[in-house]
Amino acid sequence: GMGLATFGIALLPAALFKASPVSMIPGNPTARGLIRITRHPLFMGFALWGLGHCLILGYTNDLLFFGGFAAFAVIGAAHQDSRKRRQDGERLGALYAETSLLPFGAIFAGRNKLVLGEIPWLLLGIGLALAFLLYRLHPLMFG
Repeated sequence: GMGLATFGIALLPAALFKASPVSMIPGNPTARGLIRITRHPLFMGFALWGLGHCLILGYTNDLLFFGGFAAFAVIGAAHQDSRKRRQDGERLGALYAETSLLPFGAIFAGRNKLVLGEIPWLLLGIGLALAFLLYRLHPLMFG
């Protein structure tokens, strides 16, 4: 659980500074870097963070709250895909064919490959530092 939450937070800076081709302000429609892993690094960062908390915490209200984040992220990403397919289907056709909504889905299916040299390691490192800081401050901020 803690690993998923940490990885989810680590994705956030990378997702914010590297525009997804299917985001509100679309980037280049090429599957590179994190887009090879998921079309929606920001949404999936929130989903992994929420899922990680669900695995750590067992109270019903925690499961509903953090599970809600995970569900919102996955449903939101699927809705954005649907909207973008209608709006920019021709421009994004190849991207959809070689990528996946869920992390590593296209890689495991053989439609894409992981290219470590394309990963924004510095931004992921910043995200890991942020996750560590949040972990250390968690007792003061959230109990």
